[in-house]
Amino acid sequence: MKRNLLVVLLSLSASSIFAMSVVNIDNAKYTCNGIRISSKTTITTLQNNCKDAQVIIHDEPHAAGAVRIPGGGAEMTMIAPVDPNDETQMDKVEFYTDRGSYMKCYYRNNTFVKCKRTPPSNSSVSTVTAKVSSSSVN
Repeated sequence: MKRNLLVVLLSLSASSIFAMSVVNIDNAKYTCNGIRISSKTTITTLQNNCKDAQVIIHDEPHAAGAVRIPGGGAEMTMIAPVDPNDETQMDKVEFYTDRGSYMKCYYRNNTFVKCKRTPPSNSSVSTVTAKVSSSSVN
């Protein structure tokens, strides 16, 4: 029982290390190469100034990629409507800020949508421990 509880607590604390949180980029003070990042920052600016910047352009769904089978009608090749808030339908820039935070900023039609970040790897991480009394174990 103690081992199971410890494993659960450790996995929860370890998974929270990699969690990304949405950032209000206009109120935060993130920089790349000394240039402040804001909602007006373009993909090109991030790509040219941020460490390890990688731009990922989304693919537009199209009917030519749909599966066709013999005897399949038009309904077999129709594409479902796409949710505009789906992150997979946005262009994404992944990079590191000057202080080492890992960020992902999302753009739709070259217009800023949002940014997410994880804290720098050298920041302190809190751990959770629990003591289980032997009287509560059956």
